[in-house]
Amino acid sequence: MNKRITAVLGVLIVVLSASFAGCGKKITQEDKTTTDSDKIVLNGDYENIPDGSEIVIGADGQSYLVDGEGNSVVYEAPSAYVIPNVNPVPVTPSSQTTKPTATTAKPTTTIKVIPSTTTTTTTSQQEGVTKTLTPLRTEGYNDSEARAKLTNSNFEHLDVKFVDGKNNDWLFEFHKGAYGSSTVGCEAGFYTRQSSNNGYKKVSDQAGIVCKAQLYNGDSKVTGFNETSVNSGWRYSFVNGGAKPSDLAMIVSVKLNFDRMDAFTDALEEMGFAEGSTSSARNIRNYSVVAPEESGKPYIVTFVW
Repeated sequence: MNKRITAVLGVLIVVLSASFAGCGKKITQEDKTTTDSDKIVLNGDYENIPDGSEIVIGADGQSYLVDGEGNSVVYEAPSAYVIPNVNPVPVTPSSQTTKPTATTAKPTTTIKVIPSTTTTTTTSQQEGVTKTLTPLRTEGYNDSEARAKLTNSNFEHLDVKFVDGKNNDWLFEFHKGAYGSSTVGCEAGFYTRQSSNNGYKKVSDQAGIVCKAQLYNGDSKVTGFNETSVNSGWRYSFVNGGAKPSDLAMIVSVKLNFDRMDAFTDALEEMGFAEGSTSSARNIRNYSVVAPEESGKPYIVTFVW
């Protein structure tokens, strides 16, 4: 009995697959429930189903059991049943995540907003100092006007004027101190003029002057600028901080030809500087001269102020 049921189920699977593929035979006697030749006897146990019979679906959607000679009978699917003495096959749950259907609610994502710690960029006091002082560098340093425009400023300046061996008139200016409530810095300006009747104008690269400076507070370096040509006549460095000019020391090195070096050091001596060691920021008002190793190269004048 079980073997026959199993065989019938196998036929049913094949027939249904063929039917859905459009291969089912068209039924002409769709309304018959019995057959004239008794080829098909449909009872509860399906014992008399002829070999080669198949199930097809008619144009009206009804299922029919049809034998090999075309005889048919209305077919009603049997109720579900359990085949005894068969061990169940364990089913392993699929690891594939089921895609949500159109009616499945999407999960709600909570987004935590973290306040930004970035400070909005504004013009720093150092930039403001540079902007204020730049127009004052075209014709020498205007001390009173600069102090009036820079709130809480407290800086000192050193003006070194001299005439070189070729009768060229020079003004070297150096500045150090506080340039506002939170800014300290140092400056070096280089100017020249054609005669005593004309104002000082900033020098250009053609003057061949090279300068560097370091600003110290005690033995600690605060800021400074590296050796470079004074292409705009003005070199400077400003940083965040606070200090009195008397607490600050500036070590300056300037490269000059012989005529300018000789006149410049004479001017320094007239202002109270003496030749000596310039290796420390504590050697205030000392100056030193390094002669070039090759002819035509510049001299290096270093002083501490």
